[in-house]
Amino acid sequence: MDIVLLVARIFLSVVFIVSGIHKSLYFEAARQEFRAAKIPLPDISLVIVIVLHLVASIGLILGAYAEISAAALALFTMAVTVWVHDFWNQPGLQRMNCARDAMANLAIVGGLLMVTAVGPGSYAIA
Repeated sequence: MDIVLLVARIFLSVVFIVSGIHKSLYFEAARQEFRAAKIPLPDISLVIVIVLHLVASIGLILGAYAEISAAALALFTMAVTVWVHDFWNQPGLQRMNCARDAMANLAIVGGLLMVTAVGPGSYAIA
C-alpha cells in the first residue's frame, strides 16, 4: 500500500511541477494568461503560484509535510477551477471544454484530498 501512495504522490505532483516550470520559463506568457483571466495582482499572484507549485509538489513527492502540501494544492486547484474554468458561464463548445477541464481538476483535487486524509505512507522523508 505504501508504494501505491508514493506513486500516487508522484503522479499528482507532476501536474504541478510541470506547470510551475512552464510558468517560470514562459513567465511573460503566463502573466498574459493571468491578466486575461482577470486574476488580481497578476505579477505577484504568478510568483506565488510558481512557488506554491514547486514547493508543494516537492513536499508531496518527498512526503515532507505531505498533508499540508496536498491540502494547499487542493485549495488552489478548487479556486482555479471556480475562477478560470467557469463552464456554467460559457457558451456552446467552450462550455464543454471548460467543463472537461473542471472535471479533470476535480479528480486531481480528489487525489490530493486522499493524501491529506491518509498521509504520505511510510515512504516519506518526514
